[in-house]
Parts: sequence; C-alpha cells; structure tokens
Amino acid sequence: MTPEAPFRMLFWVLFGGVLAAVVIIGPVLRIPKVEQMLLEEFSADYRACVQRTGRLFSK
Repeated sequence: MTPEAPFRMLFWVLFGGVLAAVVIIGPVLRIPKVEQMLLEEFSADYRACVQRTGRLFSK
C-alpha cells in the first residue's frame, strides 16, 4: 500500500457522499416549487390526484 492510498480512498468516499447529496437533496428541494406550479395549473384535479395517490410516496 502506497502512502497516498488512504487519501485516494478518502477522496472517493467524500466524492460519493457529495454526489449522493446532490442527487438526493437537489430534487427534494424542488418539490415545493413543482407542487405549487401543479396547484396553480391543475388546482382541483391535482388535489383529487393527491388524495387518491399520495404526494411523495404512493398510498
């Protein structure tokens, strides 16, 4: 094992964590904005759909 091997491993662990955060947290932060747009465009239909199917997770 070379001296830089632990740092290389640490880099990939940190890179994976940052990538996961961007992939997961990014879309979650958009949910309120998208939901507001759907309410403005399809008010009654969207509310009925949410009641029937659930918002983020299926019922």
